[in-house]
Amino acid sequence: MTFAETEKTELKQKFTDALPREIVAFLNTAGGAIYIGVKDDGSICGVSNLDESLKKIADIVENQILPDARSCVELGTKFVDNKHVIEVKVQKGDGLYYIKKYGRSAQGCFTRVGSTTRSMTEEQINFVHTKYLDAKVRITEIPSTIKNPTFQYLKLLLTEKGFTINEKTFADNFHLLTKKAVITKWLNFWRIQTGFLSKS
Repeated sequence: MTFAETEKTELKQKFTDALPREIVAFLNTAGGAIYIGVKDDGSICGVSNLDESLKKIADIVENQILPDARSCVELGTKFVDNKHVIEVKVQKGDGLYYIKKYGRSAQGCFTRVGSTTRSMTEEQINFVHTKYLDAKVRITEIPSTIKNPTFQYLKLLLTEKGFTINEKTFADNFHLLTKKAVITKWLNFWRIQTGFLSKS
């Protein structure tokens, strides 16, 4: 097996404190793999403290990166030329990932440029963050499939729980209307959770 640094491959001779930003960069770009125990020229030097290194990497993924990246990172090992090499496979994430300690800043957000890892600019951070926010449609903005509900049973349940019902603002207070004043998909959620039927 031969190793070479590319846009999707990062080689590390040993475990270093730079690993969190390498993982974040792959999460924010197109995914890739990090090999620890391999020199920049592709020659194998191996990892001697295998278990300790794997634990440190797992701790980084679990505790130092936000949002939760555990489902995007897979740890493994390879035995090459009679030496152990750690493989960290990273899938592209579905959000803006950053180092928890530094937050959404140039110190915390990284991207992959060619075979290098670079800090993201404020413009890049804002663009990526906004892109993912826009892609997440809120349930309160999706029209419901339930026609002409009166919420009679829901109002009864809420009254029994001690809520005061204001007929004029009820639907708005409980996020049952979209910005266009249409009954929202949130009503469907209420229906499933409470088992109520919107009867007249």
